[in-house]
Amino acid sequence: MKKFIIILPLLLTFNCLFNEAVKQENKTLTIKKIETIIENIDYSYWNTSNSNNSLYYNFYIYYNENDIEINDIEYCKLKDMNDRNWTINLNEYFDSEDKYIGGYFRFYDNDISNNGSVLMLKDLRIIIKLKNNIVNYDLNIDSPTNPNNENSNSEYLFVYNEDYKGRINKNYIYAIKRSEILNKEKKENNIKIEFIIDDKRVKTGKIWFYNKENKYSAYSKTMFVNEYSGEIANFINNGKIFNTDGNINILNIKNEEIQYKNNSKFEDITYCHIMLSDDIYDNKKHSKKDPLYRSISEKIVF
Repeated sequence: MKKFIIILPLLLTFNCLFNEAVKQENKTLTIKKIETIIENIDYSYWNTSNSNNSLYYNFYIYYNENDIEINDIEYCKLKDMNDRNWTINLNEYFDSEDKYIGGYFRFYDNDISNNGSVLMLKDLRIIIKLKNNIVNYDLNIDSPTNPNNENSNSEYLFVYNEDYKGRINKNYIYAIKRSEILNKEKKENNIKIEFIIDDKRVKTGKIWFYNKENKYSAYSKTMFVNEYSGEIANFINNGKIFNTDGNINILNIKNEEIQYKNNSKFEDITYCHIMLSDDIYDNKKHSKKDPLYRSISEKIVF
């Protein structure tokens, strides 16, 4: 009887541990939604890497479960119809608090084009491997609105940018174009840039500033077009118009219209980039259901 009393707690403990282990092994993950961001980035944006590529995939993969931790996931991959794989670094792009995998990891493809200027939009798959479960999510990315103001066309299989020199057909659509810089000037208290946007799909933009150490140090406090009111920023053509039809825009931004990071100041600014987007969106995470397309200009050095 004494032996039985001793063994019973041990059996109960073992049973609890076994059930917990089975529970951990059988964890699953349900994808709630995937937000896609495709970026058209000028080569000069990069200082150390990716200098030979200019069109990039980014994803936010949102899931439902509250108990998923990074150790529960063996890998998360993007796979295309040709069995090419891109693996997401979970140490950098996993957020258990907001329940998503991903971010701006910038996957590129230099098999379709040797300079990474074309991406496939259809027949993609997100694969998430857990300890005892595999989650597959078929992904077809909508194209940006047709430049002739037509709706997104399901026939588009590829998106390409200014750097692509190969053949195109009806299955190709142009990515959101980068701005063309005409003139720039930095004075004591303001920065003036003249630039052209020849793409009516562009809805807004922002200016990003960098210091001599190539660190992102500041940005315009507001978007070119306000994400809530639709109001044009005062530093864009005096707040009167935002030209996307090839006419010149004059950006004249003052020190007080710039938001600084990490104790940076106006004197620290040595260059900038103009970011353009096809959607009005929140600074941290966009909320639209359709994919977001954006472009980043050449380096504008002062």
